[in-house]
Amino acid sequence: MGSRKKIADYFGISVEELMGTKKEPAGQGELEREWADIEVAYKSATPEARAAAKAAALAVLESSKKEG
Repeated sequence: MGSRKKIADYFGISVEELMGTKKEPAGQGELEREWADIEVAYKSATPEARAAAKAAALAVLESSKKEG
């Protein structure tokens, strides 16, 4: 067993996490801050801008469904 694997096992993480090569998803705090920014912008937008933002968000979701 390699040294990296032993160290990773000791800390209960993967070698990728140990080496910093594994991307972690955004933390909940970060998502909450992003959502708050989006909510403020959405609430202050015109009805037309809200409709455009909603259409764009739905298009992104649909596109990722097709890719995944």
